[in-house]
Amino acid sequence: MLHAIKKGDRSRSTFLLILIIASPALSLIPLPPPPVVPNYNRIPIGQIEASEAGAYVARASGITAAWYNPAGLGLTQRFALNASYNGLELMNFCFKDFSNALRSFNIEGTPGFLGVVAKLKSPSPLSLSIALSQPVFWQSTFDATSQTDNSSFDLSIFNDVYFTTYYPAVAAGLAFSKNFRFGIEVSFPYTSLNVDQSLSGHPVSSDPLDFLLSFHTNGTIIHLTASAGIQLQITDIIQFGATFRTPGVGLFRNAWIYYDFMIHKEDTVISVSLRDTSAIFQYKQPAQFSFGLSYSKDRWSFELDLNLYQGFGKYTVLRSNENAISETFNETDGTIVSEIPFPNYFYDNEMVINASIGGNYQITEHLRLHGGFCTDFSPVNPVNTNIFRSIDLFNFTFGVSAGRRNFTGALGIRFNLGSSDSFVTGENLLDIPLSTRLIFRSFSLIWAVTLGS
Repeated sequence: MLHAIKKGDRSRSTFLLILIIASPALSLIPLPPPPVVPNYNRIPIGQIEASEAGAYVARASGITAAWYNPAGLGLTQRFALNASYNGLELMNFCFKDFSNALRSFNIEGTPGFLGVVAKLKSPSPLSLSIALSQPVFWQSTFDATSQTDNSSFDLSIFNDVYFTTYYPAVAAGLAFSKNFRFGIEVSFPYTSLNVDQSLSGHPVSSDPLDFLLSFHTNGTIIHLTASAGIQLQITDIIQFGATFRTPGVGLFRNAWIYYDFMIHKEDTVISVSLRDTSAIFQYKQPAQFSFGLSYSKDRWSFELDLNLYQGFGKYTVLRSNENAISETFNETDGTIVSEIPFPNYFYDNEMVINASIGGNYQITEHLRLHGGFCTDFSPVNPVNTNIFRSIDLFNFTFGVSAGRRNFTGALGIRFNLGSSDSFVTGENLLDIPLSTRLIFRSFSLIWAVTLGS
């Protein structure tokens, strides 16, 4: 966690809360904007595949084919166990135009893939696999204080958000011939969102205006999806692969929301609270179509892939059927209690087309160099979304692998960078809502091992 202090030379009347100044009761509930990025391919999957930016739809083979293309399971020789880990990821968040920039550095470790595959000799050479993949992961944590030089507000901000999707799956692949393979997969994507945010402020001057906002929520949902894939050896050096994954069918979901907001202005105190242990969380798993073309000759191997993801349009991600309770107290009127509808968090989901290119060069019989590049464009339309942030990410990967007999290992690095469009924070809370941008940079190590063949 980072503790940061940022100082601005502008008075920022932004921090005056006109909702309370203008009226004795709240008509709109301020919602904090969670800095969550839901891009589909932020975590690279696999051993050598991760070092080649995931460009492996056509060349997928062995256990990691359970993620990239189940048809590649048909190339399994006997038995294999694979584990890859994205460790020591250094993430740099920078919020621009928020007085001065607010920066946060996090070091995280996230597993990318774990799986096992075995080939059955009878009655047909069918390969079966059980695998766990985690392509979606986002966590941002920062604890900061804003101090202005002129008389205005001191703000304290705490933010801890976590968003991830795991894909436990069972898959099967069959080589019908030397040139054609087919595979199927059934997976149960498990998506989890956890938000822990607080915002407090008090004036530098003697003006008695203080506020405290606390927002905590957790939502989980499990889907059922199925996918099928093919691989076709067009020539000795050119290979084609394609996969299709169905949209997710929701099986189970649950969510809760805890919200508290209190403000003190002169002789008036207003508080708003919500406790809903039966909130509704909705996150949709898109259909996906991927295809790739590879070229392999002598010591070189390259592949270019395109990945298309379905868009759902605008829908509600988090909502409560309960009303928030508002209490207004002053010495003249006493306590007035009312109910206010709690606002929804919504998401405008757009279609995404990502591209990846990767390859390797065989230095010796047991040593290879790997490299790749891929796009990870945002599925978020920022105009109609208040829960996710829109950042187009770009990944550069490099690595080396070595193996002998039934053991191989790989070590790689990944650079991940991007920035969001400007978005507004502080609506319904600040006199002049702030316009800010989120700039993201990360560097991570990737390592993986495979036992078997």
